[in-house]
Amino acid sequence: KIMRDCLAHVIADNVARCAGRRFKGIILALLGDLLHIDNDMQQTTKGTFQQADGRTPKIFDMTLDALIDAVSLLGTVAPVDVVYTSGNHDGVSGWMLVKALQMAFRSDPRVSIDVSPDPQKHRLIGRTLLGLVHGDMPERNLTGWLQVRARKMPVVIDYMEVHSGHLHTDKRREIIQTADGDGVVARTMPSIANASTWEHRSGYISRRTAVSYVWSDTLGLREMWYSNL
Repeated sequence: KIMRDCLAHVIADNVARCAGRRFKGIILALLGDLLHIDNDMQQTTKGTFQQADGRTPKIFDMTLDALIDAVSLLGTVAPVDVVYTSGNHDGVSGWMLVKALQMAFRSDPRVSIDVSPDPQKHRLIGRTLLGLVHGDMPERNLTGWLQVRARKMPVVIDYMEVHSGHLHTDKRREIIQTADGDGVVARTMPSIANASTWEHRSGYISRRTAVSYVWSDTLGLREMWYSNL
């Protein structure tokens, strides 16, 4: 219930900021590890134990209800494109969760939900190419894949960014991987989740917040909205 209320706060905050403005579309990026565990033994996909506050069916139901409410409210602003990338904690249950979300909106023409198994996805926003990954990959490989896809685009691309989750911290860096000096901005997303037991014991501290981005077709990134908890 705490998680559901936190997500509801973030979505309501964003919808309120949209008042009086028009948007062509909304990308809801689900960057993985939504459920934190992948089975009833409170283990990740690879078998690592994680403490979870509740039974798996209850966590699943609560998260699905929260996502349905979120997509429904965002849909009052503009068409919603839900993009899912698999996490390393819930590779099976996370996919099933978003597949259930897809079924819930299968008759809604304003909602599209991408549950394809590709761990690296991208969206073209005007002249910006946005890459979406979970982030559990070697840092040297974080942006190169997007540049390969950019070369195949039949349009002019002025800006490239890759957004990832995984580390639960707000971080920005520009990675240069081309001979002409062009770079890709890599952003690590913060999280609205409380610290896990391991994170707390290890002393990892990060602000609980969600970040939303407003993009222009021609001018790239224009605004960043922080929804703090």
